[in-house]
Amino acid sequence: MAKKVVVSTKKKVAQVISLVPAKVSVNRAAESLAAAGLVDNEIARITASIAVLPIDVELVGRSRAFVTANLSGWNHSTWSEFISELRESGYAVNSDIAESIVGVIVETIHATRQTVLRIAKAA
Repeated sequence: MAKKVVVSTKKKVAQVISLVPAKVSVNRAAESLAAAGLVDNEIARITASIAVLPIDVELVGRSRAFVTANLSGWNHSTWSEFISELRESGYAVNSDIAESIVGVIVETIHATRQTVLRIAKAA
């Protein structure tokens, strides 16, 4: 029986970071996310946000770090601190839409990580 190869979220994000230029177009982002192994619905959720808040390597990396630091989940206070840190770093997270975009990125990374862990435990 062939063994399934499980790619961690960290590796997927690292692949995206190596493929995506600092500021990306929707098409380029979709190609990079697909190359990193994200599935169509994950790609659609992330690329839908690019017109409002451009996604760059640093934003993806900060989102990954947030998920890694909060593997068991996060509360409103922790989330608000993360959004404030992004604002202080120059990201225009000044609307509900922009905050939702960051949320989609974070939730996608978190969901992918949880799926990978579930698959690894089942193997």
